[in-house]
Amino acid sequence: MHYRGHIHKNVYQKFLKSRNHAKMDRAALSAVFLLSADSRIWYQAKRQMDMGGLNFNELKIEGINPVQYTLLRAAQDLYEETQHISLADITDRDLVPEWMFRMLNDAITIRRFGVGARA
Repeated sequence: MHYRGHIHKNVYQKFLKSRNHAKMDRAALSAVFLLSADSRIWYQAKRQMDMGGLNFNELKIEGINPVQYTLLRAAQDLYEETQHISLADITDRDLVPEWMFRMLNDAITIRRFGVGARA
């Protein structure tokens, strides 16, 4: 798996251990993988998940940077099957840096095959 860094890896793995991820759907697991890459976004998302769900309309996006926006909307696309981020966006090197491109590929793989595919 390609993590944003050690903190991201620890946060995601801690989340997986704290929940019965075998019972979570792949869409949620892929979204959590992306959301947990940024502490500001993850703080909001985790609070919602602790209350029983994930509602992207409740997440505050004012003041976020382009990287945070891309992570948030890609996670939403994987979770809700929306279309905020296009394939053209993902392949645009100016919009999506190399580390994020690798993470998006991993998130897509988690969405399709589950966590074990990228363990």
